Amino acid sequence: MTRGRFWLFTGFAALASASVVAGCGGGSPSSAAGTTTASPGTTATAPTATSAPPKTTATGACVFVPAALDHAILTSVVLANARFVKMRAVRASATPSFYYVSGSVDGSGTRHLLATWVTSDLKGGKPIYSVDANAALISVFGASSQASLSLSIDAPGAYRSRTCVAGNRAPLGSAAPGGGRPGAPAGQ
Repeated sequence: MTRGRFWLFTGFAALASASVVAGCGGGSPSSAAGTTTASPGTTATAPTATSAPPKTTATGACVFVPAALDHAILTSVVLANARFVKMRAVRASATPSFYYVSGSVDGSGTRHLLATWVTSDLKGGKPIYSVDANAALISVFGASSQASLSLSIDAPGAYRSRTCVAGNRAPLGSAAPGGGRPGAPAGQ
């Protein structure tokens, strides 16, 4: 093999391996990873974590949590280096203007702690309340009972949002104790 062919082969191999690595989930949220094939010849784009959820969602359906709400909650989480591994929301059936938002949280040595909040705005601009004891423990949001007694960990929507994150074996969780600041949006 001549020196020119060797460098050409080496460059091609490097380019091919870089293409394979880039295709392994390192792309942007709007990349082809968010596209599913519905039937031959047609494609449907699945929502991504940064895309806006549908304006109306069926009660009990898992929806992606927009980055704005993710940020609004994280700014009030007291764990060092906190981040959400996965977050999903479900519209409350008894109070359809509210969404139960559950997330798997990592930070301060905690791994995959399941916590649940409730809010009436998936964009993060309205009050946020802690629904379960984990959310109350790791954030400064007040208990959901401050907004309505029907917004509790016992509500079907609360558990459904937890199963959207942790699967069918998600723990039920225990109610958030009273206290904390009232459910003001982050930064207020």
